[in-house]
Amino acid sequence: MQVLLRYVFKAPLFGLEELSRLIAVWVYFLGAIFGTKLDSHVQGDVVERLFNTVRGRAFVKTATWFLSLIVCLLFLYHSTKYCFWLYGTGERTTGLWWPRITSVGSMFFGAVFMTVYSIANVLKFFNAAIRNPDRGPGGAE
Repeated sequence: MQVLLRYVFKAPLFGLEELSRLIAVWVYFLGAIFGTKLDSHVQGDVVERLFNTVRGRAFVKTATWFLSLIVCLLFLYHSTKYCFWLYGTGERTTGLWWPRITSVGSMFFGAVFMTVYSIANVLKFFNAAIRNPDRGPGGAE
């Protein structure tokens, strides 16, 4: 689009690439948030298939989400540190001279909500594992 505007219409739209990158980064992290919230991210279920019971599978999901929570907490820590550092420098983008925190802030925003939803998923699957005992034939546990 930029090439068309610049060379055909002789009217370049300054900062279009920067704006598209800003939108893309925010959309990526919004997608990660929704993937975490809805438990719809790409995942392998090899270990989960080893368990035939609902309770066993719920414990596997609990462990999986607990590991995801640890990763989200690490991501939250580092994105927070980076955002505070970047805010302190007052760094701006090269094209539109916007504060870089407008794009990098998406990492912090995404990390916060992915951490919150990971905690919710750990609790949800742990409760499912505890409260849903598997019943044998005739209702016996």
